Amino acid sequence: KITVLGEVKNPGTFTIPNERITLPEALGIAGDLQITAERKNVLVIRDENGKKSEFHVDLTSKELFNSPVYYLNQNDLIYVSPNRAKI
Repeated sequence: KITVLGEVKNPGTFTIPNERITLPEALGIAGDLQITAERKNVLVIRDENGKKSEFHVDLTSKELFNSPVYYLNQNDLIYVSPNRAKI
């Protein structure tokens, strides 16, 4: 399971049938980003051994592919914040 919240078309919790899913695939399952989404600061919260870690990802950068959260883990939470226009 992964949870996608914030500025996406269909926020919610999704059960992933296959083993691995990438961050862009998860955003696609949630219906893609709204036009009001902040693409340069997507937050991924990961719970590893009871400790929560936060990762800020820039979807417009090629560094996304080297990010430790490019491949998501079970129970990851993705939060897409609104951009300045929406706020």
